[in-house]
Amino acid sequence: MAIRITLLASLIALGMSARVAIVRGDSMEPTYRDGGVVVAWRLHGSRDALRAGDVVLVRLGHDTIIKRVAYMPGDTIRSPQAIAFARVRDYFEPAGPPMPGAIEPLRVPDGTVVVLGDNRSISEDSRLFGPVPLRDVVARAIVTPEAPAPILSR
Repeated sequence: MAIRITLLASLIALGMSARVAIVRGDSMEPTYRDGGVVVAWRLHGSRDALRAGDVVLVRLGHDTIIKRVAYMPGDTIRSPQAIAFARVRDYFEPAGPPMPGAIEPLRVPDGTVVVLGDNRSISEDSRLFGPVPLRDVVARAIVTPEAPAPILSR
């Protein structure tokens, strides 16, 4: 009887802390494929444990999307990467003068992160909607497929 109660309590606690999501679309290929399953740990309160490279679930309007954290609060996005954020540059802070012949570097505002899809050619991500508030990062993936993660150029 005690084992059943312990098992039930563990399952309830896991259910309150874990989230299972189905991948929709190809923006995270090759790491995650359309229809794939992602198990993620809900982030309660502090987002301090997030790191660049983490795969996260992000609340965006009425949807939840899966993306990879590319830049953390306070990080600087320099040329040539900053060019990709030209249409949303007003959501960033200036990070100093540009180098000769380069675009002005951008600073990720405090309390936000930049998220990108692994399949950059088709992903709708922070390059289109800007940095996302940390409060909208709802979970971090804990079970990932065996596909290699892309190299994040900084």
